[in-house]
Amino acid sequence: MSDLTIFPLTKDNISSVAELEKICFPFDFWSEQAFEESLGSGSYIFLCAKSGGELIGYAGMYRVLDEAHIVNVAVAPGHRRQGVGEKLLSGLFDVARTDQKSCPAKNYFLEVRKSNLAARALYKKLGFTESGIRRGYYRNPVEDAVLMTRTEAEISDTPTQIEHGA
Repeated sequence: MSDLTIFPLTKDNISSVAELEKICFPFDFWSEQAFEESLGSGSYIFLCAKSGGELIGYAGMYRVLDEAHIVNVAVAPGHRRQGVGEKLLSGLFDVARTDQKSCPAKNYFLEVRKSNLAARALYKKLGFTESGIRRGYYRNPVEDAVLMTRTEAEISDTPTQIEHGA
């Protein structure tokens, strides 16, 4: 995808991100207010992906000291399996390594639905390993989550170009 742009979430983009969230997670989505509060907290970082002027994806993480918890990854259905999720996650890793407000992230965590084999494969490709199961973690429908972890010392990523002011 040659015209893909990765950029930080701003208040101006929250309604578009919330709409994409509803499409990707129709039974368990974040509200606009949840995104606003998270963005305002200073602990969350969200990146968005745009192609052809359209918001097609976003990913977010929560930072605590040298740890980063990936909380959301969403790509519009018509743009999946084209590298958008990988670019978003690589961008988050870049930010977590260079964030001036916190020390560099050394450990990453995420939960993923046990049935989401495509996402699990992507996370493994990006250096995550399956490290546990959270029984009944997801609702609507109830499903176990696979806990995945990544240690920065073991990974060498190629930096992602993040546009500021997009």
